[in-house]
Amino acid sequence: MKFKIRYLLTAACAAMTLHASCTSAIKNANQPFESPAEGFINPDCYQVIIKQKPSSTAEGLVGKRESAFFEAKAGMYDRAAESLLAYSRSVIPDGCVNPGGITDNQLKDSLIEYAGRGFIFEEYYDRDCSVNLVFRIIARSLQNEINSSIIEIKKSYCSR
Repeated sequence: MKFKIRYLLTAACAAMTLHASCTSAIKNANQPFESPAEGFINPDCYQVIIKQKPSSTAEGLVGKRESAFFEAKAGMYDRAAESLLAYSRSVIPDGCVNPGGITDNQLKDSLIEYAGRGFIFEEYYDRDCSVNLVFRIIARSLQNEINSSIIEIKKSYCSR
């Protein structure tokens, strides 16, 4: 009796392992890491992918990676604000066909506050020592808050 139970359990485990190994997708190691695109992952999280190549003067693997990382980190808030600016262009209030009087720099300056709330969620490197930072801004109802502030800014400068 014990032998039959042990045999059945072994067969069941082998069948589950075989099924799992046949249905698993193997990622091509030559492909770069794929992260979801930039933008809102959900209403509380905005994601920016920051890519930076190493400095041409950097030498060695560690030197190139450090160079790329520090350059990306130095510009990450600005890059996040640029990404939010691109998003803000899609959030135009009804009746405001041409937002006039406000420049992209003025709008970007107002969005840098949101970028300042972000953090590096993940970092990974490509074969050429380029760094990829996954930068996330997380706050409750972030999308609604950003949409509201963009709409208010644009309304105040909107030509009708």
